Amino acid sequence: MYPDPGPQQPSTRLSGVAIVIGVLAIVIVLGVVAGVVVWVVRGGPGADPPPQPPTPPPSSTQPTPAESSPVTSTPPSETTRPSPEQGPAVTAANLPTSGDLVWPGQQWRVKDNLAELPAEPAAPCQTWTPAGPPAAGSGMGRTFELKPGPGRGVAYVLSYPSEADARAAADMIMADAEQCGQRLSGEQSEVQTLNSPLGQGRYLDLTWRTGDVDHVGTWGVATRGERLVWLWLEADGPAPEWVGTEDGHPMAASLANALSRLRH
Repeated sequence: MYPDPGPQQPSTRLSGVAIVIGVLAIVIVLGVVAGVVVWVVRGGPGADPPPQPPTPPPSSTQPTPAESSPVTSTPPSETTRPSPEQGPAVTAANLPTSGDLVWPGQQWRVKDNLAELPAEPAAPCQTWTPAGPPAAGSGMGRTFELKPGPGRGVAYVLSYPSEADARAAADMIMADAEQCGQRLSGEQSEVQTLNSPLGQGRYLDLTWRTGDVDHVGTWGVATRGERLVWLWLEADGPAPEWVGTEDGHPMAASLANALSRLRH
């Protein structure tokens, strides 16, 4: 009799390996099938990505551009106020009145108020303008007529950024007057000085003739701080006794009264 060979171990190992290989093959096949399904669902190569969820609206606590930078408007006002760099504003209260201007034996009356000062000359020999330099920050004017006359007057009140600018403008105004007698082929007096607790001023007189008519005029300017007042007073007729004098001069009195109006 032949002896018993025992258990067949090698064949058992082969069977286990075959099982493992079969399982792996099934897993690979399933993976390929799943990839194909995903590719088909997504639409193949080059398909657009899936839509993204909409962006949520901004929170109520976040301001919109219009809220973050509002547009405001300034209501119009009757008087335009200059910036501090332009000096104190000029108002109608700063203008001399008919009672402030003096002319012996006659009376001044207001004719027109000038909210904007004209660029053209308002008096003989005037070459300076409120536009400067130095430029006035603000200004107003008033015209007068003499009763019974005939005669006319002009008053300008100007405001400048500084006292130095106001004095420089006054120098330019007087430079016009100091050459006026020669330009008019007439006569002019020496420059007179006004020293007042309210400010400083200068003035001179002019006499000239056009045709058969004699004219007399007096030109004055004074400053108080950053403000300036310029006066031109003119009438027809021969030269009065006060021309060229200091005592009782109508321009000295008129400038002193006008300076009292230049308070802030």
